[in-house]
Amino acid sequence: MPGADVPTLFRPPSASLPAVALLAGLVALPVVAPAEGRPRTPLRVLPTGGLKVESAALLMSGQEGGTIPFAALPLPFPGPADEPDGRARVPVVVEIDGTDLLAGQRDPLLRIEISLYALAAGDRVAASRLDTVEIDLEQLGAGVGESGVRYVGELALAPDTYRVRVLVRNMATGELGLRTLALTVPPFDKTGALLLPPAFADPGPDLWITARPAGPSPLAALTPADPPSARPILAPDEEASLLVAGWRLPGNGDGLRIQIYRQADKVADLPVQIGERREGADGLQIFALTFRPQTLEPALEPGEYDLRAAL
Repeated sequence: MPGADVPTLFRPPSASLPAVALLAGLVALPVVAPAEGRPRTPLRVLPTGGLKVESAALLMSGQEGGTIPFAALPLPFPGPADEPDGRARVPVVVEIDGTDLLAGQRDPLLRIEISLYALAAGDRVAASRLDTVEIDLEQLGAGVGESGVRYVGELALAPDTYRVRVLVRNMATGELGLRTLALTVPPFDKTGALLLPPAFADPGPDLWITARPAGPSPLAALTPADPPSARPILAPDEEASLLVAGWRLPGNGDGLRIQIYRQADKVADLPVQIGERREGADGLQIFALTFRPQTLEPALEPGEYDLRAAL
């Protein structure tokens, strides 16, 4: 953009997904003291046995912020045909800044509490997931410090509108981050076109320490954007590549476009070039798209924007 070398940040929301700055940079790792009983496995994702009273209170409080910044992105997919209430599978990608996550960490075993709460009307807890991520910093500390930790959890949710509360806590230091995501799970068994939020492949996926429970994930259909970036950073003078997936799209997706919002205001409507088209399970249609932010007149100011796919 003219007169600026600050990148333009886009975030792909499912409704209007809040995100916080996720700054990835090279940092000096903390000096850690040796400890006995460290697990041989450098990375483990373990179900949390129970939720602390303090954590439960924070998740239900409506508060946001904290000292550990992270970005998060939920993506709903159809669930199994025999799933009660037509529940969808909703992977939630959480990208945690490594610099702030490691602040004050002395133990060579990093333990991260990650909690997902899906709240329906009246703050009813519709679903939850509680995991503890353990990372051996003597083996993987450089990766954590250079970029951060990417976690992928999954919720099972019936069609409805939710607030997804995400809590990230360093269990050694007590430092935490807390966010709220707006999410609408559509009725996948109904007729009508459905579009997922845009999915951007991370340009440096190997920099992240990725923690995800074992088992197949619907995100595999979005390869190479598996998992997609929760907070993509786009250069204003470079072509952007992304995937858009949906169901029952008319005209084989020929009318697809990208809409750019700042807060609640639409600031641009961009045409896209459709490259590869392919099909996934359950009638999923996947389109590889490209667009160029620099074609906008007037040019976008550097900052954070919401990206939405539309027909």
